[in-house]
Amino acid sequence: MQISNSTQNQYCNFTARAPQIKDAEWVSHIVNSTFPHFSTTKHQLSFISYLSKKQNFARKPKNLQDVLDRIELNQHIKKHNHTKKISEKIFDFFYYLTLSTKQKKDFNIQQAIYNKIVQVIDLRKNCFKENTDTLTPKPIKMIGYIKNQKIANCMEDAVLTNMVLKMNGVKNVARIHMYNLVNGEEKIIDHAVCIVNPPNIPLQQGKLHPKAIILDAWSGKCDFADNMITYYRNLKGKYFPVNKLKDVVYKPILEDGLTPDILAKMKQDYPQLIFPNKERKFLNLK
Repeated sequence: MQISNSTQNQYCNFTARAPQIKDAEWVSHIVNSTFPHFSTTKHQLSFISYLSKKQNFARKPKNLQDVLDRIELNQHIKKHNHTKKISEKIFDFFYYLTLSTKQKKDFNIQQAIYNKIVQVIDLRKNCFKENTDTLTPKPIKMIGYIKNQKIANCMEDAVLTNMVLKMNGVKNVARIHMYNLVNGEEKIIDHAVCIVNPPNIPLQQGKLHPKAIILDAWSGKCDFADNMITYYRNLKGKYFPVNKLKDVVYKPILEDGLTPDILAKMKQDYPQLIFPNKERKFLNLK
C-alpha cells in the first residue's frame, strides 16, 4: 500500500521565510518523506463524520473512541475483539437473512469500515508496546514499527523530529508537552511537538520564548513559538484546544534515549536525514 502525506504538499513554500524556519520546515518534510505514515488523530474528524452519519447518533461524539464505544452497543454490528457465543452468532445469521440486498451491502460496508478503523487504532496502540526484544533501543524499535505498519501520530513525529535535529548537531532541542495555563493550573494540550530554544535560553518548564522555534511534523507547520501558538488557536479546537485568552507553557522531555551510538547508526542508515547544505550552520538561532 502506498502512503502519501499531505504535509509534504504543504512544505514547498520557502519564499520570504527566515532561514531558521526554512531549516525547520526541511526537518518536517524529511521526517514525513522518509517515514510516510497514516495518522489516526489527523483523520479522526473524517472517521467521526462518516460513522456519525451512518449511526445517527443522538449527540455528536467527542472523539473516535467515543464513536467506537457507541458502535459496540449496536447489536447489529459485529464486535471486532469479542468472541461471540453460539446463540449470538445464530442471531446475527438470521438477522442478516432478513436484510434486503441493499441493506446487506450497507451492513457489510459498515462492518468493513468499522473493523478497519479498529485495526488502525490497534496498530497505533501497539507502536510502543513492550516485546521480548530487549536489545534493540526504543527509538530504533519505533522506527521499525513505523516503517512496517505505516502508523504514527504527533508523538512519534516529535520523536523523529528530535532525532533528526540532533543528528544535524542542533543543540538546546527537546520534545515537549504544552499546557494551557488556566487560573494558575496547567491543563495539558493533547499534542506533541519539538522546540529549539536560543543558545542562552535553557530548556526548562515555563513560558515559551518568542525566539524559540516549534517544529510540528504532524501538521507540517514550523515557525517561531508565538506564530505557532496563534496558528493553533486559529484551529479553534479542531484537533486540540489552545485557549485564546490564557498563556501556554511547556515542559521539556529531556530523556530521549538518543545515545551517540544510536545517532551514528541513524546517520549511516538514513543519510538523507543529514542537511545537504554544508556552507552554513544549520538552524542557527543567535
